[in-house]
Amino acid sequence: MSDPSVPEEGLEPLLNCRNEIAAQEIRSLLEAAGMPAFVFGKGGLGLNMSDEAARHGGLQVQVPAGRVEEARGILQSIEDEASEIDWDEVDVGDMPPEVADIVESSAVTHAIRRFVVAAGPFLGILILLAAVAGIVIILAT
Repeated sequence: MSDPSVPEEGLEPLLNCRNEIAAQEIRSLLEAAGMPAFVFGKGGLGLNMSDEAARHGGLQVQVPAGRVEEARGILQSIEDEASEIDWDEVDVGDMPPEVADIVESSAVTHAIRRFVVAAGPFLGILILLAAVAGIVIILAT
């Protein structure tokens, strides 16, 4: 039984991806440009496979037979267009208040973590010394 979404002419491999997110992103970009694309294989959702696993199958993006060069051209034009964006000139608008709150609380959390990392060993030694002093006092009495 054949999959009705797969073209009659069959499919050809376009490229192998190291993770599901990259493979599905490429599929989505191709489909948005009018090119049917399919992802086959197994892989962890966000986990990168080794280069070796990706070369020997991994997750494979496939396109209709005879359209590989067209698909490569689509991906190249998308890459070219993206590389021309001057992100310093893009106005993304003001930060919503709920995002500003998260960013601010994240900065506070980061500062606390830095303090704990810096003070942690010192506090650990103080606690250890206090425990040893307590044991000495108990043994001396």
